[in-house]
Amino acid sequence: MSLEALSTRVTRLAQQLADLSKHHTSLLNKYMQDEERSREKIKTLEEKVKRCEDKIHQLERGRAVSATSSEQRRSVRGGEGSGGEVLDRMSTPELESSSEKTPSTKERSASPGEAEGRDRADMYMSTPED
Repeated sequence: MSLEALSTRVTRLAQQLADLSKHHTSLLNKYMQDEERSREKIKTLEEKVKRCEDKIHQLERGRAVSATSSEQRRSVRGGEGSGGEVLDRMSTPELESSSEKTPSTKERSASPGEAEGRDRADMYMSTPED
């Protein structure tokens, strides 16, 4: 090989090496940025987990306090047979379901005839057309 051919080849290899070096540096920078973002996400998620665990513990303590105070009310009121259960019944699901059956303000303000007419209209509107 001639000196000129070797020189051209060395120049070409040097350019390829420079290009590879740039590419490597770019990939390394991207990797480091991704790693930093991942660390930040992990930190954020760990903080969220901690807050959720704190809320769970707080709710569990509240539930325990509520159960204890409920027991205390029952014993102060004289137990189940003497009316002490009234307070416990107020916080049961039956009360919540009875509130669902309570008519809305619109239904309460309507006269009985208007409410009945509205019920009929709802009945006709809910049937499929033939």
